[in-house]
Amino acid sequence: MTVETGSAATARLPWLPFSPLLNRAVTVTLVAVAVGGSLVCGIGVATGQKRLAVIPIIAVLCVMLAVVACTRFSWFVLLLLAVRPSTDVLKLSASDAGTSASNTVAARGADPSSLIGVAFLMLAVMWLASVMRSRKGIRPSLTTLTLLAFTLAGALSVFGSSHVQASALQLVRLTSAILMFVVLEQLITTRVMMKRVLKACIAALVITMGYTVFSTVMGGSTEVKGDFTRLTGTFSQSNDYGRYLMFLVLIGVAILPYVSRRLRNPLIVILLAAGGLLVMTLTLGAIATGFAGCLIIALIQRRVGLAAFLGVAILAALSMAPALLARIALSTTETQVGGGSTGNSVSWRLQFWASLLSINDNNPITGVGLNTTQYFTPSAKQPHSDFLSAYVETGILGFVLYIALLAVMVFATGRVVLRTEPKTLEWGVAVGALVVVVSFAVVSLAANVIQSLANFWLVLAIVACALAVGRRHELPWDRQAADRPSEWAGTPS
Repeated sequence: MTVETGSAATARLPWLPFSPLLNRAVTVTLVAVAVGGSLVCGIGVATGQKRLAVIPIIAVLCVMLAVVACTRFSWFVLLLLAVRPSTDVLKLSASDAGTSASNTVAARGADPSSLIGVAFLMLAVMWLASVMRSRKGIRPSLTTLTLLAFTLAGALSVFGSSHVQASALQLVRLTSAILMFVVLEQLITTRVMMKRVLKACIAALVITMGYTVFSTVMGGSTEVKGDFTRLTGTFSQSNDYGRYLMFLVLIGVAILPYVSRRLRNPLIVILLAAGGLLVMTLTLGAIATGFAGCLIIALIQRRVGLAAFLGVAILAALSMAPALLARIALSTTETQVGGGSTGNSVSWRLQFWASLLSINDNNPITGVGLNTTQYFTPSAKQPHSDFLSAYVETGILGFVLYIALLAVMVFATGRVVLRTEPKTLEWGVAVGALVVVVSFAVVSLAANVIQSLANFWLVLAIVACALAVGRRHELPWDRQAADRPSEWAGTPS
């Protein structure tokens, strides 16, 4: 199994050539499947059966992605980056699937996001195997090795899990995210490819915002939590959508001065819209971290205008969004939270976290298993902290590796910032990636960020771009075509 010689953009998976007869047979089959799928979808819409209506759409998307993957693998990866955040729109399981013990693994496993993760995992393994066999792959970075070690800790936790199916499904989803980083590390060998990855991420943002605006007008894309109506966009929960917007606003703000003039004004409009939607999600952690992250970018890049704009923006948000002020007040006000207990949201989280520390006492080394904490809590909730989740579900081993992973990513992106010429696009990407990683670590303290794989994919894609900048002197960085991504050996970052 080998990758075809040629550009990275046209790198293909091994595939048998079509004979004319086989080609006609495949065409007839695809037409028949399309017609049958349309009928099934129509019946599902007419009868109000969401699963029956959505499955044909998922099947068609999977076939299209498979065709792209087998012909132009890098475009397949870029397409996944662009559509992955929108897949929750077709979600078949309940909105709290994966966050509550009341949801079945079977329901969550049938979600498009899970199916896409499985498909990508298999295709990525095949592509990476062909790259390794050709012996032209880029040497894995320290970040890749740490990610793989953390995944191994998750795999070990499955063996001691009392809910093996739930843990195994989460392991598959986590592995797909890790492999996205590994694949991007091999693909991003030129400036052109780095820009394509960033454009795919921005395209995903535009798609999600467009859907949010349209759906909001039609009365959707929101959820009611307590006394507040919060935007959810294409995500199932407002908190996940808020963090997604935050990460993209940070990388967008960091690269804004260094993009071409033709793209600068559209990017400004996109970032302003994303910032407004972020406020409307009422996700306090993401709003506060996003503001602090933008301020850090302004300080690093010495952008006085950005700092001044942030001051105006925060005043405008507080004055024009009364729900935001009410949400801030509620977080420190004594009320009924966490299933009836009295206190504010901060004190409730501290009490809840303290109650989780003893869950893995019987298996402290490898934990109770990925995605199983909700089965051990009376309120059937996740830990609301990736750090605690790593400790409880993957034990001391996973907890140490998770901290090591964050430290490695901060160190690697920080080193790229110091070693890259200021006031260039590459420097902007490096600064943005550093701030994104730090923000990811901060929000992970009090949120389940990794559980939202769309967010984890995004963070890893941004980090992959920054690490490619770090090894650009060993790559054909200024070539206009991303030729043979695995031909040049890089050093660990």
